[in-house]
Amino acid sequence: MRILWMAVCMLVPAADADLVSIRTRDGRTIVGRVDGIDEAGNYVGKTEDGSRLVIPERDVLSVDPKNPSATPAAPPERKPIADEEALRKLVRKILAEELRGMAGTPAATEEPAPSPPPEPSDTPAPPARWFPATVGSWWVYRRDGATTRSRERWEIASAAPCEEGLIKLDVVVRSLDEDPPTAARRWYYLGNDSLSAGAAPGKGGDVLLRAPLREGEDWVWSTPSRNFRRTCRSLSDTVHTPAGTFAGCLSIRAETAIKGIEGVSVAETITFAPGVGIVRIEGESPLILLEYEIAP
Repeated sequence: MRILWMAVCMLVPAADADLVSIRTRDGRTIVGRVDGIDEAGNYVGKTEDGSRLVIPERDVLSVDPKNPSATPAAPPERKPIADEEALRKLVRKILAEELRGMAGTPAATEEPAPSPPPEPSDTPAPPARWFPATVGSWWVYRRDGATTRSRERWEIASAAPCEEGLIKLDVVVRSLDEDPPTAARRWYYLGNDSLSAGAAPGKGGDVLLRAPLREGEDWVWSTPSRNFRRTCRSLSDTVHTPAGTFAGCLSIRAETAIKGIEGVSVAETITFAPGVGIVRIEGESPLILLEYEIAP
C-alpha cells in the first residue's frame, strides 16, 4: 500500500498529490495530506481540517489522489522522474492485485460514482453457476510473480442474506508460504443477476459478473479515480490446471485504468469453471488453481 501511495504521488502533479483520499478497513474515508510512514508503520500527516493524521498501515485499504482528474490553472513545476515507465509498471502491477482482490477493492471517495446495477434477465441465476456459495468450500491457488511463486488458500467462512436479495460471502484468504503466515478477508456479493467484490452492485462494488452473460457483452462504470470495463469473452473455454481440466469455462476480460495518468492501466482475463469458481487469472499477476473442494 505504501508503494502505491508513493507511486501515485510521483506520477500526478504536486497540486493533485497534496490531498489524498484514504479508505480504511472499517469503512471510513479520510481526506488529508500524508507526509510519510513512521517507524511504527503508521501513515502520518494532517487531515483536511488540520487535525493530526495517524493511521496504522495495516488498517488502510487504499490511498488515492482526492481529485486525480483535476487540472490546476498553473501547475507547479515538478522534477522529472528518472524512470517514470518503471513507476507506471509498478502502479499497473498493484492495479492487477486489486482486480483479484489482493489489495482490496476500488477506492471509495467522498463523491463515489456507483457501479452499474445488474440488468433484468430471464436466465436462471448464472453467477451462482460460476461461483459456488457453500460455506466450507475452499480453493488453493498458486500466484506467479516476476521472480517468485507463492500459494494461497481461499475458504468461504460464512454466507448470509443481505440487502436486495443478495448473499454476502465472507472469504478468508491465507498465505501458505509466508513466515509468519498471513490472512485477509474478502467479501463477495452473489445475486441472481450479478457477482460483485468488495461491495454490492451499485454501491461501489467491482461487478465481476452480470447477467445476461453473452459473448461480447460488456459493462462499464467509473469512480472519481478509475475507469472500469468488464467483457464476457467466451462461454466455452477449456482450461488445463494442476487441479484438472475444465471444459465449458467462462472467461471475463477485466480492464482498469487510473484517471489523469496516461498509460496507467491493466487488463487481465479471469476464467470461471462451472460449479468450481475461479480456475485461472492471466495477466500481470497470474493465478492458477492447484486443488479445491466444494462443500455440499
